[in-house]
Amino acid sequence: MKKLFSRVSLVGLMALMCGMFYGCNPEGEKSAFSVSVKEAGPEYVLIQVSAPASVDVAYMLDTKEKRVDNPVMIFASGETLTVKPDDVIRISKGLEEDTQYYLYAVAKLDAQNYSEIFTLPFRTGEFNFDELVTVIDRNYDGYRMRLTLPQST
Repeated sequence: MKKLFSRVSLVGLMALMCGMFYGCNPEGEKSAFSVSVKEAGPEYVLIQVSAPASVDVAYMLDTKEKRVDNPVMIFASGETLTVKPDDVIRISKGLEEDTQYYLYAVAKLDAQNYSEIFTLPFRTGEFNFDELVTVIDRNYDGYRMRLTLPQST
């Protein structure tokens, strides 16, 4: 029984030592690419991109959640752009107000490697017309009003 205990202890100690030497990666993560929704407005969404260097990113938008397993498919059928570290991407093409969307994004890290596929759900906001039009005065034949136009970005 004593021999069995010492052998099990020895195997456990060897496993622990292997984990210490080979479990640590001193170079860090190979892919530090990530995306997150920063802000969603009535007809736009701002996406925060974190990347260690400039990378090619592809994304697709859909109103239904679906399973996307192939990064090559996203690059083939989605929008492609090059982003720098800590860029903010503004997406407004094809978005409607007060709608649930799913953004699927992936980065091409090098010739053969892609990052994981990120699925970001977000909902576009509604237009708030109370902030756009302010009625200043009412007359018998009409209104006097002030229009506040949003600043373009």
